[in-house]
Amino acid sequence: MDLNAFCFPLRSSGKKLNQTLRIMKLTAIFLLIACLQVSATGFSQMITLSEKNAPLVKVLDKIEQQSGYTFAYTGSMLRKAKKISVSIQNGSLEQALKLCFSDQPFTFAIIEKTIVIKPVAEVEAPAPVPAEPAPPIEVKGVVTDETGKFLAGATVKLKGSGKGTSTDEQGNFSIQIPENGGRLLISYVGYETMEIPVSKSETLKIVLKQADLKMEEVVVVAYGTQKKVNVTGAVGTVTAKDFADRPVTGVANALQGKMAGVTITTNNGQPGRDGGTIRVRGIGTGLGSSGASASPLIIIDGVPGSMSDVNPNDIESISVLKDVASSAIYGARASNGVVLITTKKGRKGGLQMRYEMYVGTQQITRRPDFLPAWQQAELYNEARANEGASLKWSPADIQLFKDGTDKTGAHPNTDWLSLLYSEPGLQQNHNISINGGDEKTKYMFSLGYFDQNGNVKGSKYQKYNGLFNISSQLNKKIGMSARLGFLYAPFSEPVSTYATSFSQLIRQINRISNTVPYKWENGAYGYVSDGSPMAWLESSSSNKWQNYTVSGN
Repeated sequence: MDLNAFCFPLRSSGKKLNQTLRIMKLTAIFLLIACLQVSATGFSQMITLSEKNAPLVKVLDKIEQQSGYTFAYTGSMLRKAKKISVSIQNGSLEQALKLCFSDQPFTFAIIEKTIVIKPVAEVEAPAPVPAEPAPPIEVKGVVTDETGKFLAGATVKLKGSGKGTSTDEQGNFSIQIPENGGRLLISYVGYETMEIPVSKSETLKIVLKQADLKMEEVVVVAYGTQKKVNVTGAVGTVTAKDFADRPVTGVANALQGKMAGVTITTNNGQPGRDGGTIRVRGIGTGLGSSGASASPLIIIDGVPGSMSDVNPNDIESISVLKDVASSAIYGARASNGVVLITTKKGRKGGLQMRYEMYVGTQQITRRPDFLPAWQQAELYNEARANEGASLKWSPADIQLFKDGTDKTGAHPNTDWLSLLYSEPGLQQNHNISINGGDEKTKYMFSLGYFDQNGNVKGSKYQKYNGLFNISSQLNKKIGMSARLGFLYAPFSEPVSTYATSFSQLIRQINRISNTVPYKWENGAYGYVSDGSPMAWLESSSSNKWQNYTVSGN
């Protein structure tokens, strides 16, 4: 290399200048030699290897020992390495590395004195070219009714999507659906909705049938039946299906919450007294068995009666006439509405037998929180102090109430309501019915048994019902029907010997203090001036009556 090429010619001369030029030439020569030496160190490493079917890690260790370079890799990565056979005599580092990695899923990069091993990058597959969507199916058609009249404005919709259209004045429509087909829903007010499967382009002719409107339903009105469309008054109707799945104890409970304008109020949960009060469109006045009455008139199969006499399982339908227009035929008795109950009749066909039953329990839904006796004693003392009277209970008494260590029973903590409501309130209902008939005669016979036990010991109500309906068409103009029903309903309740009533027992057990013992150590009942409610309950004193009813028409 000609070092004079790096020197710029200068027009000055002198000893000092020549000395400077010599120093610059020597410095350039030393720098060039250093660069060549550094470059040579990266390629002058001589590697000698002779391995057959050896692990890659073993070969790399020998290269590190001979070259002074360090390999960088992870152990988990080299688990995929293949065993290699290599033979090289005084080869360069690069030659040795290329032989080692020629058939391996790895590559290498030299960074200063470190050889980094990394996996071979996978070649990304080209993204699939999306196929062109198939052309949609076009479906055309015309919509008419059964008389051939075009239905303009009918709705045509693809089921399961928001896509739809409507018919024009000539009943024509056109809609596009996906290539894989679908189902069309065709609807029009007053007509039955039609569903049609389509899988190809085609022209449809669709005929819609008129729907059976609820206005055509038959309801009981006065002494006969009418189509609902012809009824001008306010009439509400429920059928047996509306309360078939409800464990009701009476007809009033079956109507509860089922009809607008009809309010059923139940303020007593006692067995046999939970029938409820019916009010139609509020409270009014009218004629009743004892002067003015706000209750509606009850008609059972055309005959006045009581709802408590009817087994809910025997009811076919209940209609409530709510205003003057619908109930005028009954006169002043219907001033508060009329409840018309129609019982089940026989049906044409072979003998059919049906059995229904349910068993359950009744529970007290809510009762006052229990106040411990020691807190009652403290509150009673506070009330006495406010009156300026002497305290009844000492601190020692209150402590005995609190810890319950008084074995004499003088400091009890009596939970009277738990003593009163001690029964599970089991109730059960069983009903069996038989019906059948032919073209002329139809019959229905049913038997029912209802047993209701209260949560208070000794409170019980039972009903034994029977109903027989028969109808026969003697000829085209003359027919006859008969109905015979009976009810036997025994009832019992515990009563107070002080006032001879169940209500007095309930009143007293809610008033008596928890500081009064249920029983003393000798078995005597604890009591106050009015007596002991638990003594009344556990005595043989009771109120019992039996209701017999036979009806027919």
